[in-house]
Amino acid sequence: MSETFHTSDYGQAAFLLARGFAVDHIEPNGNEVIFHFPSSPSLLTAISDYSSNAPIACRDFFHSLRKTKALIRENTNDRTKRQPRT
Repeated sequence: MSETFHTSDYGQAAFLLARGFAVDHIEPNGNEVIFHFPSSPSLLTAISDYSSNAPIACRDFFHSLRKTKALIRENTNDRTKRQPRT
């Protein structure tokens, strides 16, 4: 089995998705999930970029953030519908 980088930080996962990295698999962990990405030198560079607050296209990041949140909802024990705000 190949090495993977894993994170439960959905912001970091969204950043990596927006940079074009694919999620290898998702591991449910209670009310959160762990995102696994295939490890590579370019992935390590992207992780460093995230840590140093590197710029990224806003729309790409926004769509990736929505995708990671949807993946969290699909893979956690908390599958209740959101209550409308009053």
